Amino acid sequence: MKRIVLVFIALIFSVSLYSQTSTGIKYFKDVEQLREVKEKKGIFIESSECLNDSIKRVTFKNISTDRTIWIKVYKYNKPFGNWYYYNGNGQLTNRILYGYDKPEGYYRCDIDDRLHSGKLVELNKEIALVFKDKQISKQYEHGFMQWVAINVVYPYGARDRDIQGEVVVGFTIDELGTIGSVQIVRGVHELLDKESLNVVKQLPQFEPVKLNEKNIGVYIECPIRFSLE
Repeated sequence: MKRIVLVFIALIFSVSLYSQTSTGIKYFKDVEQLREVKEKKGIFIESSECLNDSIKRVTFKNISTDRTIWIKVYKYNKPFGNWYYYNGNGQLTNRILYGYDKPEGYYRCDIDDRLHSGKLVELNKEIALVFKDKQISKQYEHGFMQWVAINVVYPYGARDRDIQGEVVVGFTIDELGTIGSVQIVRGVHELLDKESLNVVKQLPQFEPVKLNEKNIGVYIECPIRFSLE
């Protein structure tokens, strides 16, 4: 009886271990359209590896050169962690971080896309979000979301391929009013994600956000919608 129990436990462990490292293989003829084909016609190979019950890593390679095109990680089927993109020579060309959260020491701030203001979520308190340059603040009278909407550029490659959606970019404004820690919270496609990161990184300096007459740091999530309608 004891022997049967031990064998049963070992079987459960081996099945669990297999499920955590199991790999799925797909073959594709191209990178852009991602048309899945049979192995004999495949130019690219995609391997999916389950690292645990919630996290999956997907690697896309050129079969003939064995060079990696991208590495992506998903948590509960949503983009997570670092995504890496490589060129034809195998050199890293882009890295995007997904699943970013509020840094320690910063107040989470919800934004009003029509005003120079926001609300500290934890304290339910209104605060001002104003550019340091008064001319810029006057020019964009509806706040920094207006600045983002005017200055974002729809990537030509995305427009040509009818790629649309809403990217959410997280960033911080420190006690001096400086933008930092710009990361993708929710992405759509590398072209839209990259443009969203670029436009937020170019935001002008802010006036320091104040709480009870003291400068504080805030964390903001900025939605940027790309639509061809």
